[in-house]
Amino acid sequence: MQKTMQGEIIDVRFIEGQQWVALKNDRLYPGGGGQPPDKASIITSIGTFPIHETLLVEDRPFWKIDAPDPLPLEPVQICMDALWRWEISQQHTAQHILSGLAMQHYGWESTGFTIFDDFSKIELLTEENNAHAWSKLEQAVQVSIMQDLPVIIHEHGSTENLRKLLSCEDAIRVVEIEGVDRCGCGGTHVEKTSHVGGFSILHWERKNKASVRITFAAGIRLGKIAQQYTQWEHQLKKKLTGEVNDRVNDLLSQAQEHLKNEKKWIQQIASHIPPSTSWIVLRDLPSIMPSLRLLANTIQQNGGKVLLISDNGQFVLAGEGSNELFDLLKSHGAKGGGKPMINGTMDPQLADRIDTLIEKL
Repeated sequence: MQKTMQGEIIDVRFIEGQQWVALKNDRLYPGGGGQPPDKASIITSIGTFPIHETLLVEDRPFWKIDAPDPLPLEPVQICMDALWRWEISQQHTAQHILSGLAMQHYGWESTGFTIFDDFSKIELLTEENNAHAWSKLEQAVQVSIMQDLPVIIHEHGSTENLRKLLSCEDAIRVVEIEGVDRCGCGGTHVEKTSHVGGFSILHWERKNKASVRITFAAGIRLGKIAQQYTQWEHQLKKKLTGEVNDRVNDLLSQAQEHLKNEKKWIQQIASHIPPSTSWIVLRDLPSIMPSLRLLANTIQQNGGKVLLISDNGQFVLAGEGSNELFDLLKSHGAKGGGKPMINGTMDPQLADRIDTLIEKL
């Protein structure tokens, strides 16, 4: 869904070989405050060019243009992706409701907010770890959405009782949802809380001792997420030929049993390798590092010393004299480290010369 408006290219800059244009149109949002820019295209006298990335130059937003020749300074048509604007406005308005209610009900201050392509993220100052608190906050947001409250923009609003202040020269832009939030903000929003649609806290996790990171989504975006996971589940059902949970549990059980059997086999094989003062070198082994480490550790515990090299150049080194051999391998290009076993990578040419290098020790 495209919304067409008139604009004008008023400046063109080339920065590191990339063309950027400044537009005379204050209805196109350039991004900022955690919100990405609008997606649009401009129709010029020499062609149509998509724009969706901005750069601030001398306090003016410039839009990225993929064209080698400079665009003329002229009037243009701007075709904005209105559905993307609506989706982002839903997320931003939902953030205001979430932040306002978190402060109002619990005294939790929001310290960071970003809208990504698939979800939004907000950080709140709280030491709370109770999942029930997040459920109550989510429900409070949903109730505010249901109440169909007006989202009012004051272009020259008062700074009194603001949750956060955003000033632009002498003008102060305030976004207000009565009884929920009053905050300085330069982003885009829907006109009523009911326009946010659905809302869900997708995930929460502790960022540090003082703050929690919440991932959420609203409106159109929830439908996209539902579609994505429904498709994923159908694909899994085809691959697993059955109910996903049952088959996953079966596969996990089988994997655990395989690991137990593999450990037994490795320990039995290692027990038949007699202790030796010479290096045991095994090449072209399967690229399963946990298994290689287990085999090397078992041989080391039995008094041997071993260098295991996988078929993709990974290696594990264990036993008396490992540091000396590793220093020699490093001087020929090997990389790695670790204690008490050393692991890393080497190229095939070095793997072929191992026996010759060992003779030099």
